[in-house]
Amino acid sequence: MDQEKREFNEKFMELLYSIRKFHMLSHKNVSPLQDTSRGQGRILAMLRLKSKITAKDLSYILGIRQQSLNETLQKLEKEGYIVRTPSPKDRRVMLISLTEKGNEIKPVQHDCLDVLDEFSDEELKQFTSYIDRL
Repeated sequence: MDQEKREFNEKFMELLYSIRKFHMLSHKNVSPLQDTSRGQGRILAMLRLKSKITAKDLSYILGIRQQSLNETLQKLEKEGYIVRTPSPKDRRVMLISLTEKGNEIKPVQHDCLDVLDEFSDEELKQFTSYIDRL
């Protein structure tokens, strides 16, 4: 059993490496604003999902220190991608939302559907259930 676990661990690490490599290659020529996995692109992607959010909540959701987030928000605001408006409930709290310019930035998503063509529907269901369990 220990040998099987070691082999699984090795294969799993290879899979993670392959996924990371695929991601890096597929985002090679992508604007940082379009890359939803890093920095400014991550913030813009979250604002697409949750408009009018406080910096504190955004910091918590993204797992970013509030100071780092505020620096990035200042850049995005200066470039016209976001706007901060006072909350109607508490004027001291600022709500962050996308501007029209911010909404125009479309995230780039590269699918791995070609790879999945090699699997039957049953195998995909089984693989999905394994991922869910992990």
